[in-house]
Amino acid sequence: MHSLFSRRNTKNLCLSALIAALYAALTLAFQPISYGAVQFRISEALTLLPVFTPGAIWGVTVGCVI
Repeated sequence: MHSLFSRRNTKNLCLSALIAALYAALTLAFQPISYGAVQFRISEALTLLPVFTPGAIWGVTVGCVI
């Protein structure tokens, strides 16, 4: 029988949470260059992660919202 929370679902959830936290932390850590007339966000490099793993889609989305 399949449980509601399988290993794959738990792994994707943890990966998404890690990516969201990393995205928000990088944006806030480099705040002086992240916000202003000219914006350069180091965290935008994480937007390439959904190409490699579908679990990163929610992580990047939630990271942007935070």
